Amino acid sequence: MYKLQQRITSIFDGTSDSESYVNVAELDYDEAKDMIEKLYNQLVEDSGRICNDEVFDQMACFIKDFGEIDRKTVGGIIDLISMGLEDELKPIISESDEMFFEKSECLERYALLAQSSVERLALPSKRESKQKRKVQIKKDIAVVLGQEVPNAEKTIQEILQQLSKLLSANTNKIWETSTEKDAFVSVVIMLATKVMETISLISSPKIKDLVLLIFIKASAQHNLLFSLVNILWQSLKNFEHVSQILAELAATSVNHHNYTQLADELLQYVSSEDWGNISDKAAQKYISKFLISLSILIPKQVTRFMNKLITHLGSESYTVRTTIVEVIGYLINYSGGLEQTEQLRNQIIEYFDIIEQRFMDSHYIVRAKVLQVCQMICTGPAKFPKQRPRLVDLAIGRLEDKASNVRRNAMKALLMFLETHPYNLDGGELVLSHFENKCQVIANTIQSIISKATEEIQNNQSISQEIKSEEQENQPTLDKSEEIEQERDLVIRYKMELQYYQDAIRFVKQLETAIHLVVQLLFSTNRQEVIDAIKFLVQTERYKINGSKQAIHKMMHLVWQPSYQNISINTGQESNNLENKVMQTLYDAFLQLYINPIENMNDKENVNRVCNNLLELVDKASLADLASLEKILVVLVQNKSINNDVIAKLRNLYLKSSKDRRGAILILSMLSLASRSVVGDDIDLFLKIGLGKTGLSDFVVAKYTCDALKTLTKFNGNKRLSMSNNLFERLEGLLTVPTNDLEWFPAAQSALNAIYLLGDQPSIIVTEIIKKITRSTIEKAGTTDSGSLEFEFSQLLFVIGHVAIKEIELLEIVEADLKRRKFGNIGGEGAQEELAMVSGGGTEDDIGDLIASIRDNQLLYGAQSLLKLYSPIVESLCKKINDGEISTFSQTIKSHSIIALSKLMCISFEYCESNLPLLLALLRNSKDQVDRANIAIALGDISVCFNRLVGENLGFLYERLTMDSNINVKRTMLMVLTHLILNGMIKIKSHLGELAVCLEDDDSRISQLTKLFFYELATKADNVIYNNIPDIISTLSFNKRGTSIEQSKFDKIVKFLFQFIKDKQTDNIVEKLCMRFRSVQIPRQACDLAFCLSLLPYKNDKSLLKLMSMMPTYSQYLSDTNIYKYFSEISVKAKHNVNSSGVGGNSASVSTTSVVEFETKLQQARDRATGKSEDLMEVEDVEMDESENVENEDELMDEDEEEIYSDEE
Repeated sequence: MYKLQQRITSIFDGTSDSESYVNVAELDYDEAKDMIEKLYNQLVEDSGRICNDEVFDQMACFIKDFGEIDRKTVGGIIDLISMGLEDELKPIISESDEMFFEKSECLERYALLAQSSVERLALPSKRESKQKRKVQIKKDIAVVLGQEVPNAEKTIQEILQQLSKLLSANTNKIWETSTEKDAFVSVVIMLATKVMETISLISSPKIKDLVLLIFIKASAQHNLLFSLVNILWQSLKNFEHVSQILAELAATSVNHHNYTQLADELLQYVSSEDWGNISDKAAQKYISKFLISLSILIPKQVTRFMNKLITHLGSESYTVRTTIVEVIGYLINYSGGLEQTEQLRNQIIEYFDIIEQRFMDSHYIVRAKVLQVCQMICTGPAKFPKQRPRLVDLAIGRLEDKASNVRRNAMKALLMFLETHPYNLDGGELVLSHFENKCQVIANTIQSIISKATEEIQNNQSISQEIKSEEQENQPTLDKSEEIEQERDLVIRYKMELQYYQDAIRFVKQLETAIHLVVQLLFSTNRQEVIDAIKFLVQTERYKINGSKQAIHKMMHLVWQPSYQNISINTGQESNNLENKVMQTLYDAFLQLYINPIENMNDKENVNRVCNNLLELVDKASLADLASLEKILVVLVQNKSINNDVIAKLRNLYLKSSKDRRGAILILSMLSLASRSVVGDDIDLFLKIGLGKTGLSDFVVAKYTCDALKTLTKFNGNKRLSMSNNLFERLEGLLTVPTNDLEWFPAAQSALNAIYLLGDQPSIIVTEIIKKITRSTIEKAGTTDSGSLEFEFSQLLFVIGHVAIKEIELLEIVEADLKRRKFGNIGGEGAQEELAMVSGGGTEDDIGDLIASIRDNQLLYGAQSLLKLYSPIVESLCKKINDGEISTFSQTIKSHSIIALSKLMCISFEYCESNLPLLLALLRNSKDQVDRANIAIALGDISVCFNRLVGENLGFLYERLTMDSNINVKRTMLMVLTHLILNGMIKIKSHLGELAVCLEDDDSRISQLTKLFFYELATKADNVIYNNIPDIISTLSFNKRGTSIEQSKFDKIVKFLFQFIKDKQTDNIVEKLCMRFRSVQIPRQACDLAFCLSLLPYKNDKSLLKLMSMMPTYSQYLSDTNIYKYFSEISVKAKHNVNSSGVGGNSASVSTTSVVEFETKLQQARDRATGKSEDLMEVEDVEMDESENVENEDELMDEDEEEIYSDEE
């Protein structure tokens, strides 16, 4: 056999000296065809002629050049091998006792040719197109020669089948010695291994089964187990797909052949070899897949080797640790399905201990895998009630993991714990109050039974002492004993039930904690994490867990995130864009919870359910919740996810149900933004109810009716209605109705909005409304009803203020319309002439100047202006409020006076300039927090209109952030300022430090909002944070008022801000901060500056040299221990950035020379600052130089030793 192998190897190498050697590649087609025919005739006539060296050599020559010859010829060659092998086997596999020693050489030759053929067929095809080479990267899936040969797969299957039969035969009749037999079987093993390694061949189920059978027979019947396993182990480390095949091989040998040695030997290799330290990471992955597959297919066998496998948890390779964790997960599930013995229970406990330990693994992939294992355990046959609560706690802890992948898997694990929870006795919902009530009832019942039993026992004892007769004594005692036994059993059952509900309560409380953490992940920058958070919260709402409803409301706010704006959604369709997927998941979640029909309900019941769900959503919802819900509902209506039956039902509730009318019209007003039919199909209904008697007695209904009516022009090209329309008469009636209800104000605002949006001449009707309210107020002034007078006066102020704003908006609409019509060439000649008369035939800027002139000079100062009459009154009122002269007036009048002044100031620059000091004085002096918050908002609006005026008085705005005592005012002012800054409406100047203080505000919402502001500010192209960082530090350390913030807060704020400083900006920042040492007024400032310098990275010589050059500015402060400590930290940080050569050749690193120079100069400056004598310093310098020389010599010796050691390695 060995000589044959050498012979065929020499042919393949081209070193053969055989006379029958033929270079097939050089033969022409006819010559090759003649030679093939000759070989075919010879072997068909007598398959034993393969023992002829000439025939064997020529066959080997053809196999050698398979890639160069016609594919049909290749198919013919391997067919010839298959037929010859079959002919030789026919007499052998018969049940005859005859010896066949003469057949051994023929079989060996055919086997070698078959092995060589398979090896050639497994090579990549030279005809593979360039396009396929670009697409197919992995070698396992490359096109191989065998795929181009007709019927090659079938022929190889036949060869394997024949070899399998041969291995089952009595090989002692063929080979006289075991050495010869083993050599032949080894060739068969190599052939089968090559087939296994070729993915295009092994993908055939029949071929795979034959390969597995050959391996099993070779090891079980021919005692080649160890050599086989060694071959398979090497193959496993080189081919990914082999891992699953070998796992199936082990499972087949155990389950179908009752042969465990093969699986055991493979497991011995996995458990004994240190495969975690092999350099080939792909091999680690393949072995990992093999071991995991084994734990799925034959967990019992794997369990026997767990003591050895667990030792791999100490491996530095996270792949190995991940594999062992996953294997343990499968074994837990396997063990959970077995009959529980004490030994098995202890084993499961040990497995869970390992799982819990791995929650704290140093690598995030291992931690993520542990959470995946938890999901797997949840789907297993056993619930593991004792271990489950602990796993839930650990999974909740991972929601705060620094790795997004871990947090995502934590949510998935908790979702699986929720969906597979064992507390289903009461329907499956997890309502905490229900479980607590059950616990209380059961506890009371147990206590009652125990009390009753105790009382009866005491009674029995007293009776037994009184009764003398034995006959009278025995019978009752037996009856009582049985009764006591029954009650004891009952108590045991109740205690088990009590434990069940106590476990349920614990689980629900765990999920409540998880909900709080998951809500924070809704606004993660990782989109997939957001999707998982949405899915988890949807399920918690389905199970009615406390806190889930509030979480859903927060989830709706995702529609306002900048990343998800302008995304078109088609519900029910998949999207590849992650932002789209987030929104798709959000809308699908909303549909699942509230809109989608339930199968076991009819259409009417489903419509009622949807309406009730929507009414419940708007009930007690905040303004932010309503705004988010509105946006979601608009998208759902546009996608026809809400049908007309729901809208009709809501209209019916609006008409008939006093209980649900408010909610119904609120929802209808939202839906009207998406479809004209919501309001347009039945306008009279809305006028009759919302603006009729019902609306005049319920201003909430009136308000949302006005909001719904506003959408009428949205769907008809913004064509306005005539002022003679009955709609405006109803709106006027709403605005002039006598009332003392505070709900009138939001209703009046919506009514005025509707008038200005729908009417073609809104100023006409508004003028009449103001006059009517004025007359009514004057009439009330002569009565004793002071309450009605004050309220009506407040109404007048409110209308005046809001009309002022609406007039500005109307002018802007007119301006846009004029420009559109003039420069969009819309209208005929008459229209163009009319526009020319209005605008003077000028440019677009002329139209803008004309509108601005009307706004500045006519609205408040025009001869025909109605607002001209009221603006002085409003101004006078506010002056008196500021001076405290009208303290008898109600807070309502004061508030609306200030609001009216703010709105009037938005009209005219002149009016704004004259009254801005008054408004700022009101901001500073007003004792009412609502007024101060309103003024903050007003200043934001005024800055949009007259930017320069507000910019000159920014200090008044910023001081509210630190000086105002009310959280709501501070929060409002912060939102106003961040909006103005981020949109470029005001310049930051030197006030950014006041905003930075809010990073550590006691109110979490303020601190979070400030962090978001700085994150957004850092994305701007003008490096605002970098340019202002010295001023920020000065403000934090020692502001204009001579105060400083707490040191701990200062440190946290500065650390947060310095993350926005880029490495290339370090040099300039060093210089700017060092220059600040010259203006230090108190020691605290110097210490803070030193701390800030220590935060910089110092990744190159330039920044360190800059720090040394600026040493005169800070050297005098080095006597302070803390300041010197910070500069020493800079030295340590620079050392970490020293390049390996230590000479500064790499510009991206710090040189050793620079670090040593800095340390020396720093020490010298420190000594001078602390007053050390020069002589002492010189002595210390000499000693330091000598010690450095010794250290350098030691380092050189160490380097020499390392070189020697590396050479020996």
